[in-house]
Amino acid sequence: MPIAPWRSLLATLLIALIAVACGSVPSRRVVAMSSTAVEERGAVNLVFSRETSGVIVSVDGQLVIEGATLEHLRINDVPSGYVELAIAADGVERQMRVWVDSGKTTSLPIGAAPMPPQQSPVLTAGLSVLALLISRSVSTLLF
Repeated sequence: MPIAPWRSLLATLLIALIAVACGSVPSRRVVAMSSTAVEERGAVNLVFSRETSGVIVSVDGQLVIEGATLEHLRINDVPSGYVELAIAADGVERQMRVWVDSGKTTSLPIGAAPMPPQQSPVLTAGLSVLALLISRSVSTLLF
């Protein structure tokens, strides 16, 4: 018995949604810089050590990407020669000067430090008061 075309489409859509929900879609992006009069161009690969959120990248002061969550970023059509890269991700900022060869790809590994877990201010204040009470009790008993 042949499957109706809409059922096949529905099954494909369901599989795609499950794949996205499970995070199996790679977090890669490819962007291109806007054209200028420079003829010689190359590419820059930024490879983060883990999936990083809130990624902002600019090349020579030109914003390339903003607010992305990714692990790998390829920037095409970068003018060859020295370029100034500014990268902000997960609250950490980096600036560097990188040489880009014409017709080649320059790859840069970027170590992404894990974000510290969010702490409750009430819990932190409670632990501070408890530590103060314990230290006063110990000092009263010993002295």
